Amino acid sequence: MVRMTRTLGWLFLLMSLVLSGCQQVQQTGGKPRTTQVKTIVSLSPGVTEIISQTAYEIQILGRTRACNFPTNVPSIPVMADVKPNYEMIAAAKPDLIAYDAGLFNEKDIEGLKALKIPLFEYRANSLAEYSAACQAFSSIVGAEIRMSEFLDKIQDAQTYNMSKVPAKQPKVIVLMGDGKTEWMAAGLETFQADVVNKSGGVAVGPNSSKFEVVNVEALIGFAPDIILAPNNAAAILKDARLKDVPAIKNKRVADINPDILLRAGSRVNILLQQLGEFIRASE
Repeated sequence: MVRMTRTLGWLFLLMSLVLSGCQQVQQTGGKPRTTQVKTIVSLSPGVTEIISQTAYEIQILGRTRACNFPTNVPSIPVMADVKPNYEMIAAAKPDLIAYDAGLFNEKDIEGLKALKIPLFEYRANSLAEYSAACQAFSSIVGAEIRMSEFLDKIQDAQTYNMSKVPAKQPKVIVLMGDGKTEWMAAGLETFQADVVNKSGGVAVGPNSSKFEVVNVEALIGFAPDIILAPNNAAAILKDARLKDVPAIKNKRVADINPDILLRAGSRVNILLQQLGEFIRASE
């Protein structure tokens, strides 16, 4: 089976590794790592999940408040909520800090750099970028073999979905909100939109790399056949303003665990499987 092409991914995401000191923590070619990563502060729910899947020997000293999987994670001290807690992170003295590029602004990141602890920037706005990020991280922590096996599962799920693409691909949108005001839709350059496209659907939504507020007129114009809802399907189906949307007429609104749908973590293969099954069932 053809596996995901990874060479370009290595080059792309390894450039995202920011080292605050002079230590080198990634392996280059056949050279041994000069610093072994044994402890980490994970300021990324996705990385926290991935560690549990492929690098479970590493001790997680701190996490974000949103990190909640697997089940042992809530016992780890919270070192970031809206902002990182620099004092707690410095006191923990981790070998590495991994942070989600989408969760923190430039000022937050400058604060992390000031700690003089090696940093890893995690960014995943597409499946290819996600794969590259995973590979870059695995090269730093010495989990290349497990990571390769893990990414193969994701590639298998993607390959299977693309081998079963419906003759008429449904238009799919990812929608957040409670219906009390405006809805928020995943942009066409988000990780969620890419997963939709790799599951046999056609993503529709705003031209953006993030979730954007969309009014009812815009949603009707997108005319989605399927709506993916992070545990808010009931609110979407009850919104009388959306009664003319095809997905509402045909009750094709899928409730999906928000942590799986909105987070590029260790359950991406499950997300691909679930979306593929739902899209194929819409034929």
